[in-house]
Amino acid sequence: MLDALHTFESAARNGNFADAAAEMSVTGSAVSHQIRRLEEHLGLALFDRTGKYPVLTHAGQQLACNLEPLFGQLHGAVDDLKRSAQVHLSVSAMSALGANWLARRAMAFANQNKDLQLRISTTDELVDLYAGNIDVGIRFGAGVYPGLVSELLTTTEAFPVCSPSFLAANRALLRDPESLAGSILINDESSSKNAALPSWRAWLQAAGVSCSDLRFAMTFQDPRLAQEAAVAGHGFCMGISCLVSDDIADGKLVAPFDLKLASPFSFWIVSSVARAESPKVIRFKEWLKRQMSREHSLHGR
Repeated sequence: MLDALHTFESAARNGNFADAAAEMSVTGSAVSHQIRRLEEHLGLALFDRTGKYPVLTHAGQQLACNLEPLFGQLHGAVDDLKRSAQVHLSVSAMSALGANWLARRAMAFANQNKDLQLRISTTDELVDLYAGNIDVGIRFGAGVYPGLVSELLTTTEAFPVCSPSFLAANRALLRDPESLAGSILINDESSSKNAALPSWRAWLQAAGVSCSDLRFAMTFQDPRLAQEAAVAGHGFCMGISCLVSDDIADGKLVAPFDLKLASPFSFWIVSSVARAESPKVIRFKEWLKRQMSREHSLHGR
């Protein structure tokens, strides 16, 4: 009898048998049969069929009012159970990558993997992938992570970027990389903390520019803030290819000079040995690599 009650509730809520049939993936005649069966069991007419379309009788209205919240609770309980059965996937990423690249794309992975509940945390500190509950990390470095399984996600390049408005206002002064040394430069502290990271000094030297007295208009602790300052039109920041690619594609940033400095650091996907072969980690790693490969193809890398 539960099937008949469910069918009646759907027909009453939808207002017709056809929509109820579509909702329940059955035929219209099956809906009609179930409702007839329920009416015979109750000894009451639930629909008035004298008109063009069936209309709820007084008894049908009473039953519908009582059934709708009950079936709503049942559906809610099933949905809650499905959510509680989801497998969590915890990802740790460098702050700049998490905010500038991963956050924009994470929903695509979530939509393709509805059985996984994705959790993303961002930090510039090295997270212990054995002691914590992190399944997979994305790190920026040389790829040497003792005791961890690492796979290359993407190599990176560094080059100056600024907003289109800043470039337009200063185009006459920016004839070549040498003139850039006297422009408004925005720095982030990460390059000063690690000499291997791409820096203004390294890029200018690669361009053949003497930079013994290099001065910065602003210095930020977080590379995201340096990039936001450049987007706001405050000057040039040193962009990392995959971190600035979206802003360049959106027209928020431009790269006026052809020279791109290959970085000794790359982005790596890392995980503990125990979790490296987990199906959920493998799914995420493969998705990351496909996503990055697709973008390399689009940008000609």
